[in-house]
Amino acid sequence: MMMYGQTPHRPYEERQKVPGDYDAMTSQGAIAAHSLENLGASDRGVSMFRRLLREGIRDVQSGRDPRGLIRSSEPQATYGSDLIVPATTVPPQSDERTTLMAFAQSTIDGYLNSPPLHGRKIPKPPPLPVLAAAE
Repeated sequence: MMMYGQTPHRPYEERQKVPGDYDAMTSQGAIAAHSLENLGASDRGVSMFRRLLREGIRDVQSGRDPRGLIRSSEPQATYGSDLIVPATTVPPQSDERTTLMAFAQSTIDGYLNSPPLHGRKIPKPPPLPVLAAAE
């Protein structure tokens, strides 16, 4: 279901006054020309990612594995999950920042000591439907 602002089916003037997702994505052009960008200090991560991506492409072109590639059929810890923590588990204290930082540290420690996928076999996904595979 398409929501407001996700298609070009609105008058140009309206899209200029109230841009939607569609306008944000298409206004950059099909391929953004990096030479026209003015990256600032807060864009350092963008520059680092692009550098790693270019290095990885060169590695693959040269027949080498790119940095970080793991060739294993075992699940790999990604240190990301859908961990849901009830608010009632956060102890009430007067210093909210200290409390939250201590709670975050204990959550991280618990995750790193016992990653959710550690030692578990993950079944192979089912094959794609015929229509999806053809696209």
